[in-house]
Amino acid sequence: KLIQIKKLQAIGSLDTLLNSRYKAVYVDGVKQNKVYFIEGFLEEEMEMRRELAYPPFRHLIRHIFRGRSLEKTEFYATEWRKVLDAEPIPGLEAKGPALAPIEKIKGYYRFHLFYLTSSVQESLNHLAKKRAIFPLDNEIHDTLDVDAHQMS
Repeated sequence: KLIQIKKLQAIGSLDTLLNSRYKAVYVDGVKQNKVYFIEGFLEEEMEMRRELAYPPFRHLIRHIFRGRSLEKTEFYATEWRKVLDAEPIPGLEAKGPALAPIEKIKGYYRFHLFYLTSSVQESLNHLAKKRAIFPLDNEIHDTLDVDAHQMS
């Protein structure tokens, strides 16, 4: 059986989930749009996310470092992670850094970290204090994206 899902925002990036899980979905031999799931997919996905405390059960903050030099951008993203590891922020789980899926856009290399948290405002306050004293080179730019939907 196939079911059509009308509200897809609860699970994040549908395209990513479908592309990673199924090559294509067919009904009576005809390829369907990506809004169709094999029955049970959503329930399984949400249960896995609940167990791992992934969105929507915690918030996701994406921290992007971008710069013209690959080595310099990677260096600052890595040094930032060391700052977080030296004095962890309560209730914040950090992942990364890693190259962004599209590693270079308009001449800028990009590395990102992900933070999982139950308290966005408290985490942002802690991050702001650390960012204020972090010696970031003027050629490197960093941004935070709360509950990010676009991951490229």
